[in-house]
Amino acid sequence: MKHAVQLQHDENLEYALKSAAAAGFHYVSVGFGSSKCFHHADWEKEILRVSKLLSKYQLECVQTHFPYYDLRISAEIIDEEMDRAMLRCLKATAELGAFWVAYHPRSAVSDNFSPRRSMEYAIAALEPMVEEAQRVHAGIALENLPIFPGLGKMRFFSSDYEDLCVLHDHFSSPNVGICWDFGHANLMGNDQKKALQTVGKRLKITHVHNNDGTDDQHYLPTQGTISWEEQIPVLKACADNEALTLEINYTSNSTLQSFFAHALSCLEWMETLSETDFPQV
Repeated sequence: MKHAVQLQHDENLEYALKSAAAAGFHYVSVGFGSSKCFHHADWEKEILRVSKLLSKYQLECVQTHFPYYDLRISAEIIDEEMDRAMLRCLKATAELGAFWVAYHPRSAVSDNFSPRRSMEYAIAALEPMVEEAQRVHAGIALENLPIFPGLGKMRFFSSDYEDLCVLHDHFSSPNVGICWDFGHANLMGNDQKKALQTVGKRLKITHVHNNDGTDDQHYLPTQGTISWEEQIPVLKACADNEALTLEINYTSNSTLQSFFAHALSCLEWMETLSETDFPQV
């Protein structure tokens, strides 16, 4: 499997790219989650700049992350500017040489949580995006979200991986897959081996990070309570030759290269855990 790290599209992106390459990474993900890049008319000029930076540091972009709504905003509330930004992100992903974009399905959270209405809104929101994905040759990877401790008991539709599979299967499209976020699943207390077996070949990309089960801490894989020995063989059977992509917190300072080198060694250690007979999925 490829070893990648997600780098945020911010003012420090070039330094992060340079540090990742110097640390030994060949593959990266570009995270546009909090970026306003696609809200501006000249967004294509910025994507061209990012593409040139990838070439400069001999890095390949294997996936990206959509900009996203605040999860506390109920799905019936539409921001046309944000929706336009997400459509632009699909085209940008293809222009950066990647295919899959991680996507946070929205939920009907006002007036109590409604799984039925959340599914309806999720389908309606995704329909134009799937059409655009097919047009520009990109893919939307639906991400499992947790119940975040800081948001009380506010539930999110895709915290149930079986619902996520139903949403995926509604589209029956090669341009729709699933992004499995290990840290989010750990917060949910999921049996991740069982969950990954259920997701199966729907799985297209990953977000690899760890936590202690109390918050979405985005630790390195070796810090936290996830039993990777149980997860990696099943993941290998699901994901074919896709990437193990770190989605970890980092700081753009003088220690970043050494931090990324350590992070890469964590992925290499995880890869050794898959050197077994893989279960059938």
